[in-house]
Amino acid sequence: GLIKMEDKHFLSYFKELSDGNMKIKKNAAVKIVGTLELTEALSKPSDYEHLDAKVLKLIQKYMNGDLGANLSADVNFTIKKLVSGIALQLEGCGQGYFLTLTLVLKRFKERIDFTEFIKYVAKETGLGKAIQKSEKKTLALGRLLILSAILEANVLDLAKDSTDNVEAMLVLYFSEVSRLWNQHFGFRE
Repeated sequence: GLIKMEDKHFLSYFKELSDGNMKIKKNAAVKIVGTLELTEALSKPSDYEHLDAKVLKLIQKYMNGDLGANLSADVNFTIKKLVSGIALQLEGCGQGYFLTLTLVLKRFKERIDFTEFIKYVAKETGLGKAIQKSEKKTLALGRLLILSAILEANVLDLAKDSTDNVEAMLVLYFSEVSRLWNQHFGFRE
């Protein structure tokens, strides 16, 4: 559960994603996915039965993430952290965060509610909240990178009934960037 996310070793992997050495970035990405796989395997409600009712209620509140009913809070937290890093183009984080987001989406795609994921990404990369042209460029590039991660993770290979809505949302998601790109010639610099 969320308690494991306080692990300083796990959080240090995010720093390694911005390292100049691509080998270190790849290693950190693999460590993040491996840690999430392990916490997913260990995070069962029965693990917490012995706890005080008040603590148990708090843990249950954070047991699942808002990006999927079957998605742990740990994976939910990680996805949101990666999206934020990509959207804000944190210095040196682009490649590492993109790689890790792609791996996490690919590994946990059956558990992620991609309708909710795309809504979250659209909110985080909403071009309307940018004031300066450079901020709009940053958010648009972040949105394109996240779209690339979705495609690279083969999300659209899921069952057809679940991808129809995702495809429609992706069109809306991308159309805002496309519209802005076409409206502002100087934006292409």
